[in-house]
Amino acid sequence: MLSVYRDLLGFRVSDYALKPCKLYFFLVSGRHHSLAIVGFEEQNLHYFVVEGDSPDDVGQGYDPAQL
Repeated sequence: MLSVYRDLLGFRVSDYALKPCKLYFFLVSGRHHSLAIVGFEEQNLHYFVVEGDSPDDVGQGYDPAQL
């Protein structure tokens, strides 16, 4: 997945670790850790965060996700 985010989408790696697991942080917005991918053996989504400008933005994204 590293090559997809870095080479295809153009996200810049800001930090990384290789042990105890592969962990990459990417610069996507003005934040230092806009996106992180972690190399676990399981193929699951382990953590997901979305940031909005207001509580209303969060609610508008949350409501459709409950369907």
